[in-house]
Amino acid sequence: MMDPSVRKLVWESLLDADFHARYFGSLAELQAKRERSITWSITVLSSGAVATFFRKGLSDLAPALSLVVVFLSASLNVLKFGKAATTSASLQRQWSAILSDLEALWTQIESGTIEPAEALKQRQKIDARHASLDEIASSRLSTSKRLVRQCWETMLQSRHVAPA
Repeated sequence: MMDPSVRKLVWESLLDADFHARYFGSLAELQAKRERSITWSITVLSSGAVATFFRKGLSDLAPALSLVVVFLSASLNVLKFGKAATTSASLQRQWSAILSDLEALWTQIESGTIEPAEALKQRQKIDARHASLDEIASSRLSTSKRLVRQCWETMLQSRHVAPA
């Protein structure tokens, strides 16, 4: 019989890994979308077609458009959405691997094919991997509270867990 405290530890680790995989996947998508939006805005606003369109009667807007393009270009370099998207995608892949390992462990626990001491040992080994991921995330990425809340709620719903 599996010790309830070991079951609880593994289950909480599994929920944590599921949340992080969802969060970093969503963050990667959001950052990539932001970068694409700014890049397309720069492309459209700096194109000759826009300049020709505004040359006719709205030539006073051309300098303002140029400033907008400069501002967008600078923000793209400063905000580094592409780099954040790449980092987030890498974290998502690593958290997904941890989640996969924890789901396999959970299956063993549920089927009774693993002893409590071995389950605890495997859980500790798996959890040790996420310490470096937390460090990478906190040093390279900003946190979106809205996205955290959204991913947490989605994870709880998918796991049929009532929010605390």
